[in-house]
Order: sequence, then structure tokens, then C-alpha cells
Amino acid sequence: MRISVDNAEVGNFTVSANGLTDYTVDLSIAEGSHSITITNSAAYSTFFCGRMLVLDKVTVVWTAPTTTTPTTTTAPSSDCVVNEYQASYYNNTALSGDPVARQCETSVGGYFRSAAPVSGVNTSNWGAQYVGTIHFPVSGNYVFSADTGNMAVRVWLDGQLVIDKGTVSWGRNLAAKNVTAGDHAVQVAFWKSSGDSFEFFSVSQMGPGPASTNGNYFSADSFWNTPIPADAQIDSRSDGWVAMLGNQNGISLNSSTWTQPIYVAPAGTPTRAIRITNSNKYLTVPYLPSYRASPDGDSALIIVDQAKGCAYELEMFNNSSSAVASASYHAYTGTGGHTSGPAHAGGELSWLAGLIRSSEVNAGGINHALRYALPIGSPRFAYPGTRSDGTTPGGIPQGTRMRLDPSLNLDQFALTPFQRMVAIALQNYGGYNADTAGVLAVATENTMASAPFNLPLSGLPQALIQHLQFLKPTVASTDIRLDEQADQTCAQQQ
Repeated sequence: MRISVDNAEVGNFTVSANGLTDYTVDLSIAEGSHSITITNSAAYSTFFCGRMLVLDKVTVVWTAPTTTTPTTTTAPSSDCVVNEYQASYYNNTALSGDPVARQCETSVGGYFRSAAPVSGVNTSNWGAQYVGTIHFPVSGNYVFSADTGNMAVRVWLDGQLVIDKGTVSWGRNLAAKNVTAGDHAVQVAFWKSSGDSFEFFSVSQMGPGPASTNGNYFSADSFWNTPIPADAQIDSRSDGWVAMLGNQNGISLNSSTWTQPIYVAPAGTPTRAIRITNSNKYLTVPYLPSYRASPDGDSALIIVDQAKGCAYELEMFNNSSSAVASASYHAYTGTGGHTSGPAHAGGELSWLAGLIRSSEVNAGGINHALRYALPIGSPRFAYPGTRSDGTTPGGIPQGTRMRLDPSLNLDQFALTPFQRMVAIALQNYGGYNADTAGVLAVATENTMASAPFNLPLSGLPQALIQHLQFLKPTVASTDIRLDEQADQTCAQQQ
């Protein structure tokens, strides 16, 4: 249910109640007459029954306005290193008194649901304040993104208010700022009363990067296309995470289901408007009737628009021209990451970037990181990931880079040529935790639409799991460019 006042959205609720239930929107509004619009959007699929919304009444209640938040404030000090945030958690929504927990974190927010964010904090009526000295590597435009679910959020840069959403709400909050290169104070505060909630924050560079010259999608400096540095550090939690994966039979390979077909649309391809149901907006993309989604519960596909240099990733797509979620990427000059919001994938990381394609296998090598999914994803995320749909406390944050021990002699495992190619890619480029799945898995492009692979496809043996290493997060969101919905270079939901 979406509520708009004077054509501006002020509330967005997922209605799951079976009886009359109050839904409240707080807003500041001028005296006089205003138009109120209430829109119901019901999702229909093979998994969900349709629901009807019965509207009983709309009541407007006036309360005294709260004190205006100063546009300028002094950022609290932080005891964490550059590019880490000091996160302070409070058992109140005013963020007052002494925090009940304080720790250094590399990213801001998480998929909190109805649980406590950390031990000792309430499950409701709590707040958090993140303060960090963040390095902005280049001068230019940066986008501040706060994807907010049932929370209030405010963001400051060097004491200047950038995002001000001081009432509990649902929505995607974006603000562009021109920032000079150097270290700057970034402060994020958010709080909630009750119910399921999330907060996913990032601040990232805007603009294109240099295109790859080796046939890879996305920019040459993309985190997907950059080999793992020789001095990469293993995360202190790595051994525990590997132990949690000890019951896996191997690293599975998705090739015909639970992976996406890629359709490359040349210039002049007819377009079609696709209704995106999780936003009730439309996305106009190149489309031919021969395009088919993956034959699984995700019903996903990727369309690469060669004329614009864009990739459109659609989930729960059907041929009646609708999809549940979508994300738009600059396929050649972007990095393959996205600000949180589309919700088409757990970590908001591109499918296209991390798939194993027939062209590269047939050419003899995979020169990019792989996209992996697993069943023990954390509710937290690590940049370059910008959100999470994980639910395992103490699990692996989405966005975490994994590799196969680079010193491991692969000759001892009797791998097939394809398995060896994948293992070498995991040693050199690794992979990024990008989604939740029933098993640990990587994926090829869906063979329903690909050119033939000249090697037999299979997953990796169980013996390799004990040699996996999860790396310490080192990417700050300011280090990378993230696609975002305000950029109209690629088609966006309208």
C-alpha cells in the first residue's frame, strides 16, 4: 500500500494483516487542502496468493511539530581507523545517554528484521549512530544513498546535513554532493520503534570508468575485474565460516536453473515497457518475444542494450511484461555494483559481472571474480555489497570476497579442465558473496541462451572447501562507482 500527499509519496507499507490494522504516516504539512492518494499493489505469482486491501477510514491527527534538526552539527569523534565507522547503539530512539554497545564496523546498517542489531540492544525502540573518517580518493560528485525500511535516518558530511528523513518511513533516499579529495567526517544516525526494519547506507563515486579491453563486462578498474592483491589479509572469522560450510558436498555449479540467461540486444531492437511490481513503475528496455526467463523460481534474465551500453537485470519476469524487481547497470563503464534499492539480488551486486560465460571458457580462461551464493549469509553486508537478505547471525556478510588458497597445488585434485579453470579464477580473482542459496554455488550464464560450452560443466569437489579463504573487507564505498536510479543514462523505472 502506497500513500501519497499532493502526488508525493509519504508512506509505503507491506500489508500482511488479515484484519483491520492501523498504518500511520508522520509528516509535516502546511495548513489548507491537500490531495491524499492511497494505492494498493498486489503481487501475483506461483508462490503467492492475491490479496485484497479493504480501506476502512483515513484519519488525520495533528501533533505539535518537533524541533527542527540543525543543518550543521559537530560530528562526534571516532576511535576507529580511516574508512571504518564507530557504531554506537542505544536502547532509545533519541540516541541519548551512554550507548549499550560500541564497535568499529566497515559498513553502515543491515537487515535487522525484528531482531536486536547487536547483543544487549533492544529488539524495538533502539537507535544507532555511525561516525567515521572516510577517505574520498578523488574530487568530484558522490552519491549518498540511504535505503530505509521502517526506520528514520539522517546523514551528515563534515557536519552538514545531507539526508534528513527524521520520521520512521520506507523509501530510498539519495543525495548528490561534490566533495574534494581527502578525509571527511561522515555521520549516519537511524532509529526504529518496532517491527521489521533495515537500513542500507553507502556513499560512492559517480560517473563512468574506463571500459575493459579483454572482453569483460564492466570497467577495467571494477572490483570484479581486479585480481586479488598480493597483500590481501584473511578475515579473522574465515576459519569459523569455512567450518560452517563443512556440510556442503562441494561448490555447486548452476548452469540451467537458478542462473540467468543473457540476451544481447543490438541497436534497433524493439522496446517494451516492463511493469516492476515492487515499485509499481515501468522500465522500458529492448525486448524480443524470443527472450525467456530462467526456468526456476527466480524467473530471471539479463538484457544487454548494446546501443546504450546498459544491462537490465529482471527478476520474477513473465511474458505478460512484468517483473517483481529490476536493476540497471552501465555494462561497460560501471563497476557492477548498485546502491541499495532495486532488491533484485541479496547484495545488490550484478548477476552479469560474476557469471561464467561460454565465450571466456571457450577462449581458455576466466579473468574476473565469480559471483557466489550460500546458505549462511549474515544480515550485515560488506562493501562493495550494499544490502543483505541474509538471516544467519554470525554468518558471512554479503559483499565478502572469498578465494581459494593461492598456494594450493591443484594437481592433487584430479580436476577436469573446466574445474581447473574455475579453481584458478578463484585463486586469482576470488568471488563475492552476492545472494542467499540453499547450497554454496557459483554459476555460468544459463545454457538455454548461451553459445555452447566446449568443455563439460561441473561443480568443484568437496575437498576444496577446506582451502577456501574469506578476506578482510578493504573496500570503502567511496573507492568505487555504484550505479543508482537517479542516473538516467540507462533506462530507469519511471
